[in-house]
Amino acid sequence: MTADQISAEGYDHLIKVLGNGAAGVGPQLDMLIDTEGDPDFTDNSSGSGIGSLTGRLRIAGLFPLDGVSVPYPTGLKIEAVRQPAGPVTPPSYTSATPFQNPFWRDALVTIAGGTVTGIKTGATMGGSSAPSMTDTGLTAGTFLVPSGGWLEITESEAPTVTWTLI
Repeated sequence: MTADQISAEGYDHLIKVLGNGAAGVGPQLDMLIDTEGDPDFTDNSSGSGIGSLTGRLRIAGLFPLDGVSVPYPTGLKIEAVRQPAGPVTPPSYTSATPFQNPFWRDALVTIAGGTVTGIKTGATMGGSSAPSMTDTGLTAGTFLVPSGGWLEITESEAPTVTWTLI
């Protein structure tokens, strides 16, 4: 499905996937949706419909960033277009606990200093809990955390963490 721009106001779910495609090839989207509601996603197949989505969905409008709800991992690239590129205040996190990129835009995250014993990333987008995380084997550096992706920092002394949206 391709759409240059859709305006969605007053809905139960911004995207509801009714099936997971044919032969493992799921629905493919390339669209811009302008909304002012909470952009939530659902399907009628316990996550396999959302999980099979691919493509790109750009969301514009006055929706709350913390209102974006993608309960299952997805192959759909979701981007909040009203979120400008550049430095942002880093989200808070708890050591050794995976957390999701809350900005719904790709970010370069630089971790330096402190006493870091591990950094893990998870490229799976969406989901209500962290996917299998990949141990980077590093204790500092700059990492790409995709829109809806995951990061875990294990430390005994907090490092300096900077986020730059790209």
